[in-house]
Amino acid sequence: MPQELNLNFKNSQQVTINLAQHSPVTVDFAIPLTAQDREAIRHYLEVYAAQYVMDIDDTEAKRVSVQLSQWGQSLFDAVFNNVAAQQLFAQFINTPSDKYLVTITAQTPEILSLPWELLHEAGQFLFAFQPSITILRRIPPKTTFPVYASQSSLRMLFVISRPQGAGFIDPRTDAQAVLKAIANYPAITVEFLQPATLENLWQRLQNSELPRVDVIHFDGHGYFDKTGDLAHTTMTQLSSVSRDLRKQLRDLKTGANTGYLLFEQAGNYGNRGLFYVPTSWLAYLLSESSVRLMVLSACQSAMVAHDEEETEEEPIGSIAVGLVASSVPSVLAMSYSVMVRATELLFGGFYREIALGKSVGVALDKARQALLQDRKRRDLQRGQERVEIEVSDWFLPTLYQAGEDNPLLLEIEKTTLEETRFLSNLPELQEAGFVGRKYELWIIERAFVQSTRRLTLSGFGGQGKTYLAIEAGQWLCQTGMFEAVCFINYASFQGMDAVGLAVSTLATVLEVSLIDAKAATLVLAKQPLLLIFDNLETLAKEPLRELLDVAEIWSQTGKCRVLLTTRSPDFHHPAYPSEGSLKHLTLSLQGLTKVDALDYFQKLLELPPAPRVDLPKREVILELFEQVGFHPLSIGLLGKQLKLRRPAELGLRLEKFIAETPDNPLLASLNLSLDKIDEEAKRWLPRLGVFQGGAMEPDLLDITELSEEQWQTLHTALETTGLIQTELMPGVTVPYIRFHPTLAPALKTRLAAEELEQLLARHQECYYQLSGYLYHEDQKNPHQARAIVLRELPNLLYAVKSALAAKADNAVEFVETVNWFLKYFGLNRDRADLTQQAEQIGGYLALANKGKLLWLSGNLRGL
Repeated sequence: MPQELNLNFKNSQQVTINLAQHSPVTVDFAIPLTAQDREAIRHYLEVYAAQYVMDIDDTEAKRVSVQLSQWGQSLFDAVFNNVAAQQLFAQFINTPSDKYLVTITAQTPEILSLPWELLHEAGQFLFAFQPSITILRRIPPKTTFPVYASQSSLRMLFVISRPQGAGFIDPRTDAQAVLKAIANYPAITVEFLQPATLENLWQRLQNSELPRVDVIHFDGHGYFDKTGDLAHTTMTQLSSVSRDLRKQLRDLKTGANTGYLLFEQAGNYGNRGLFYVPTSWLAYLLSESSVRLMVLSACQSAMVAHDEEETEEEPIGSIAVGLVASSVPSVLAMSYSVMVRATELLFGGFYREIALGKSVGVALDKARQALLQDRKRRDLQRGQERVEIEVSDWFLPTLYQAGEDNPLLLEIEKTTLEETRFLSNLPELQEAGFVGRKYELWIIERAFVQSTRRLTLSGFGGQGKTYLAIEAGQWLCQTGMFEAVCFINYASFQGMDAVGLAVSTLATVLEVSLIDAKAATLVLAKQPLLLIFDNLETLAKEPLRELLDVAEIWSQTGKCRVLLTTRSPDFHHPAYPSEGSLKHLTLSLQGLTKVDALDYFQKLLELPPAPRVDLPKREVILELFEQVGFHPLSIGLLGKQLKLRRPAELGLRLEKFIAETPDNPLLASLNLSLDKIDEEAKRWLPRLGVFQGGAMEPDLLDITELSEEQWQTLHTALETTGLIQTELMPGVTVPYIRFHPTLAPALKTRLAAEELEQLLARHQECYYQLSGYLYHEDQKNPHQARAIVLRELPNLLYAVKSALAAKADNAVEFVETVNWFLKYFGLNRDRADLTQQAEQIGGYLALANKGKLLWLSGNLRGL
């Protein structure tokens, strides 16, 4: 049986200590923490570790960290301030039990808002005792909750609310931590409420045809209204909800000392304003449900009033308190904002323990232990020094309960599952990861949730369109909006059949046979899928029009959506208007925000090599980034330079290069990156300009005639800035080097005519040899051969067309080997075009190629 020590506060000046079978002890109480103490705690948790690395005040943080135990001891001493009280505590901890609880029962806001989790005695925090002492706020319920039995499965509903007008926070942090934690526990199922409106929540909880919701995880903002100024605004919102819901909510109490969750307004894309949901409304919706736990990962969700004067019967408008009193037996609320790493440890550990059959209180204590044992929240490079930023934030979550702390789930066995549960061919992100563009990611999600079927990302090269599209594909599959994502890259596409490439890529992702676009449409009707068409600016007018026509059809098929990226903001196609439509939206990417630019820079600092100079202050960095308009790829290039050179020197040189290329900050940044490379290396780099989108590493070395040492020098420099990526394929021993779309065109302009001619000759010969090798290898290892061809196809097509134009001796044979793969990839128009050009050269092989083409098309009369 649990041992419970209850601290019952009738007011803020007196507390009665209760322990079963012992006489209660009443003592005078005085709040030991000042307003300055609380502000120091807030700053420590929310500001200190989140700053730019050179602005972090380690001395003040260390002072607060040390003082946490002192504040906890002062809270303990304020309660157990006489011999009788101390004896009761001794009886509590010395009575054998498998579970110990310290509960705070109060109606007083000043008491409930104190950091009781810091309670400290005998040199350690109470929750860290062995066995652990769970600290929670016990709220006397106004209703009788049913006795819930542990279940064999649990359904969690994520409500991620990001209304316009509230501070924007990354919508993925909580969800990704939870999904990762429970990935191998199939007894817990997660669904997402989309969009996060009050009406949708009500409809979901009322829907008896869907599985019952056991846990709601609200990720968003909360607000506490001390004065009651929001009461009128709240009531006027009811006009936007359904009549049935309005009828249920209109007479519920709102006013002063009311807690609100900020939901999204109902409406189309671009009209997601604030919708204030008071505790009374939320409590009513949940009172008719079977929700057993609500997690409030929201700023101010545990905030209560701090008036000195007495209030009415319901003195606390805190959301957590209000819910536990009338509708949900357990509420976990955040008293302060949570850092990303802390979120991963807290929610990851908490839900993992829930999955193992632990009670809410025990699961939270386990998560606190994880936070305490791993206090590293950021790993940063401060000049030439690597520093770990540590924060003691284990006391941040606050638990409120009305009844017994029982397990939600029966103990279940862990099951090893595949990490990725959706089909995808998405390329990997750069090593620095996805930085910034969180707001744009939210726009994409909300648009697709509503009526938008096609969305175009436009912007100057290097603005991060591709990375944003990749991250959107990953995230939207994680939320369950799509079951698969197909990524088709046209960055270096040299063919005519853009639709054929899309069909063949889709067939590879879905592992089905697709003859043409119509066959693909039939398959898409059965599976929610996101199609990403990347770098469409490279396509000629007619192939682009054909692709856009087909993409329109696919976007309207079933639950599929289409995401496109291009440098051009307007396709001049009726199905893709630049404005005035909800079916198609255009999102133009500009430079990063200052915060995101600094975050990206700090991520780059973590990559090798380590800085050789001291890092500048925040203002100096931002001034330099402003010169390139906070352009992401330019920041990537500048970030590497800031490890080696002083900002003052960089600024002067950058001004010079910007003056030379005023409309191209990327080229200016690239020139700056090459500025300090030795002269020999400067001669090596432009040789990469001969390639179309990238190359297999051995072919790259053969054509450029770079030594292994020379290539490694360039490889490191280019990879750390995101200009190249190394991609490995299953069963293939050598890597493919993928270029950023802006790299090769910029480098090609640096090649002298004679050197370019020599490189093109080696390029043509090398890819002729490669095509022959892959043609024969396809008989033995078709999966590996075709994986290579898919990546090298731009180079193969470029080389074979060059051979045809020059009427090279090997041109017709070259066509035969390339056509072998074009047939498998469904690029029939390109195959026909190459065959026609080969015919003009003539010869036996040309005739044989034409015969094969006509036979495959079922028309031998053409011979």
